[in-house]
Amino acid sequence: MKAPIRIVGIGSPHGGDRAGWEYVEALQRSRLLEHFPAGMISMHQARTPVNLFELLKGCQHAIIIDAIPGTVGQVTCLDIADLENQANQYSVHGVGVAEALELLNTLMNPAPKSTIFAIGIDPAQGETSDTEIHPATVSRLAELIGQRI
Repeated sequence: MKAPIRIVGIGSPHGGDRAGWEYVEALQRSRLLEHFPAGMISMHQARTPVNLFELLKGCQHAIIIDAIPGTVGQVTCLDIADLENQANQYSVHGVGVAEALELLNTLMNPAPKSTIFAIGIDPAQGETSDTEIHPATVSRLAELIGQRI
């Protein structure tokens, strides 16, 4: 895991919460990585934000992809301040992304720059529903990631 940029999808195997994982997989299938030097970016999946501690050791820039209730397929770029203002509204993991990144900023020196992309999912989507991957969302996500790297 020597890549200076790590893209991490947070999720679980349950319904809409899979979106973080599935959009990372879709980005891996896209042409996003072809635009960057080999080894510059690595992509990972995390079951909870707590897994970020291990996954982000030694990286310079962390790009986190997670599902939030909202307009299906909408990509929203958030920063740590946006997450802190929401006070656990988006987390079903116990420790949310905001808390995990805040702790990373305290424990790691230097801490990686963090960018969070929230992918809107249907809040009524049950745990047995499949996550629908929208090609336009994958394209938009790749475009936004490319602008921030």
